[in-house]
Amino acid sequence: MTRFRSFVVLALFAVAVAACSEGATDATSTSATSTTTTTAAEPSTTTTTEATSPSTTSTGAPSTTTTTTTTTATSTTTERPGPKVVLIAIEIAGGQVVVGEDEYEVERDSVVELLVTADVTEEVHVHGYDEFIDLVPGESGSVTFTASIPGIFEVELEGSGLLLFDLVVR
Repeated sequence: MTRFRSFVVLALFAVAVAACSEGATDATSTSATSTTTTTAAEPSTTTTTEATSPSTTSTGAPSTTTTTTTTTATSTTTERPGPKVVLIAIEIAGGQVVVGEDEYEVERDSVVELLVTADVTEEVHVHGYDEFIDLVPGESGSVTFTASIPGIFEVELEGSGLLLFDLVVR
């Protein structure tokens, strides 16, 4: 039940992040450094009519009328530069990391959204950035920051010293 609840919380958080980031395509990581917005315009219709006058041609055959209808849909693409957003979700149970990787690598100036769920009361510390998350059993805590300092930084539970992962900023 706890894993299911954690999954639901993570899924809701990912949906919220996607909605807020205007076009981010991947809740875990967007791989481009810009977002693309595409707006479809209303289709336009062009009708061309050709007719021959008078009502008969020079050979005496009846004249023909040709009608051509062309429908064209247009779109506008606007590229907007913006920081890459990286979502890192960690779950801790029984004194161990049960969901998460040993290392996460992000580009410098990426926005990092760290979401942690644990079964203990603890404090998460992102070393080098001095970001903290107060954890309550069964609830998710989060922090968002810009990874502006290159290097390798430990993210750990402050009280127990449990290393959650290394954050590598390139």
